[in-house]
Parts: sequence; structure tokens; C-alpha cells
Amino acid sequence: MTFVVKSVLGWFKRPPSTDVLFYAASWVDEVWIRSTIWESRRRGWNVVFAITGPAPATDIARYQAMGVTVVSSIAPLALRTISAPIAVTASSGIPADWFDVATSYRIHMPHSLVSLHMAYPVDAFDGYDVLFAAGPHQIAEFEALARRRNLVGRQSRAIGYGKADVLPASELPGQTATKPHVLLAPSWGPESLLPCLGRELTRELLKQYRVTLRAHPMQVENQDPAYLEMIETFKGQDFKVELPTELPVSMNEADVCITDYSGTAFEYALMRRRPILFVDVSRKVVNSTWQDLGLAPIELRAREEIGVVVPALAPACAAAAGRLLQNLASWESRIEAALPGIVFRRPSVAKAACDAIEGLGRRGLQPRATVSP
Repeated sequence: MTFVVKSVLGWFKRPPSTDVLFYAASWVDEVWIRSTIWESRRRGWNVVFAITGPAPATDIARYQAMGVTVVSSIAPLALRTISAPIAVTASSGIPADWFDVATSYRIHMPHSLVSLHMAYPVDAFDGYDVLFAAGPHQIAEFEALARRRNLVGRQSRAIGYGKADVLPASELPGQTATKPHVLLAPSWGPESLLPCLGRELTRELLKQYRVTLRAHPMQVENQDPAYLEMIETFKGQDFKVELPTELPVSMNEADVCITDYSGTAFEYALMRRRPILFVDVSRKVVNSTWQDLGLAPIELRAREEIGVVVPALAPACAAAAGRLLQNLASWESRIEAALPGIVFRRPSVAKAACDAIEGLGRRGLQPRATVSP
């Protein structure tokens, strides 16, 4: 049986007792909580998935077929009308008061493997009671931020990287291209790879390689001029664009990945055990007080564990890519040894997350009849 709740956007149906509310500030954040939503339904929990902004109709239908109540284009303050003991989101910077006062735990599942203290605003995680950390560095950072900002009662759990459950598992078969494939996966901001070097570097790379650009969601959403210029400049050449809402097929096909400070570097290392070429543009610093915590951001300290750092010069980058391609095999064991310091590796991140949710919700949130997604 369902009943109807009035929000500022109108009426929507939801189960009479919502066990877990999942929330995404935009659809691009959905992939990090996708497998946990599936596992929640498999355990028979009543689930509402709310999204601020539009969601693809096919994906909404997929969730609805699983028994998930989907509320798209919901205004932030309308989240308060959805009463659930636990809320889970991969979106950062969500204030606690967006959720119903009856919500006991507001859980954050990070949508990147980068640092929490340098790459985000200083208050980006104030609104969360619990961090489902993707890697060990995030536990240290979350706890240090809580102490620095006098936030009491904060907890962390070693869960893993939610997106890992849905990343392609192996190289795609049947590749016949003769030219090596380079993936450009930049971060965003005025001093990131695309505005600083994107056009010159891509022109140099196209002399020898196929190139795929997987731009940062913010570059696509904001229609960044550097991003649009890349599309127009290299149209019709051996260059393609992969949207951030698409599964990262390019990471499964590319022979080498080039980035700046993007968390995509760690995804690529996790998937492929291949080295990353880090272009040494200016640091992406969103929190100017990050050094006060005394913790080295992983996007700085791990670069030479999983790849090489190259000056921001197009010929130097292209030459370094060639050297990596000639020596890929030697990196596999090195990257494998580095991964435990970057990410908690789980057979199922969703299972770890839902087990932790059960532990937090002991007052009645237990597995019910199994539901097949």
C-alpha cells in the first residue's frame, strides 16, 4: 500500500514507511549510490530516491520496476517532507537541515577518491553524521575536519568506492584499432588541464594517438568555454567526447590516461593497473586552509605511486605518454601495491554499505523478504 505526501512541488507517492532516503543533487551523482540502492531493495527495504533536477526516464523506470519510489526535480527544502531514519547521498555540501528532523543519520558516500580537505570547501561535509569512506585517507580527513570545526558525534566507516561496483570489469573484446588510445580526464576550474593546455596537448597527441575526452561534470554542466572549444576544434578528427553521465567505457579501452588532479586517475588505476600521466598544472585548492590539518592530499602524495608527473608542456606530455606505453607491464605490480592506501577494495561495496546502514539503524532496519532488482 502507498500513500501520498504533499511537497512544495506537488503530490508524490511513497511507501507508508521509508527505511532509507537516497538523494542526488544532480543525476551525475547517481552512479555512486546505484549499487547500494539495488542492495537496499534486495534486502526488502522501502526506499525513496530523490533527485534535484531531471532524471532520465529510462533510469526512473528501471528504479520503479525494482520498487523504488523516485522523486525527480524535487526542490531541496521539499526533502524535509520525506521522513526516513537514514539518508544517503554522494552529493557534497548538503546541509543537515535539508532533511527531515526525524532523520537520525545523514550519510555521505564520496563521489571521488580525492581528498576531502583540499579539493572541497571547508564546510562541504559539515552536514553529515557519518562518512562511508572510499579510502583510508578520507577517514583521517573527515575526523580531522570534525575536530577542527568542533563537530561532535561524527562517525566513519571503511566502506569502499560505490562506483566500483558498476565499473566495467575487464577490457572490451575485439578492439582492432591500430593507433594507441589516450584518455584525457581533467579536473575542472580555471587552472585545470583543459583551459591551460587542452587544445595544444590534444593537437600534439593526435599526431600519434586516438584521443577521448571525458570532461569533468562541472565543465559539461557549465558549458565551460575550454570544453566547448575542444569539441569544435577537433570535430571530425580521431577525437571523441564521453559524457560524465556515461559509464567510463573509455577507461576500459584507453592505453594511457592523462589528467591533472582528477579522481578519475584513481578509478583508472583501480580498473586497469596502468600508469597515469599527471600534468603538473597549478594545484586545485578549494579550501585554502587545508594545510592546517597536517594531512597530505592523496592527489598530491600518490601521483608518483601510480604514475609520472610531467611539466605542463604539450610536447613533453606527448613524449611521456609514449614512454609509458612502451613500459606498461612494469607498472602493474607497483600500482597493485599502492591501491590499499588509496581505496578500500570490497567484493561488494553495496553489501558493506548496507551492512553498515543496518548497524546504524538497529531500531528496526533489518533485512526483510529478498527483492530481486
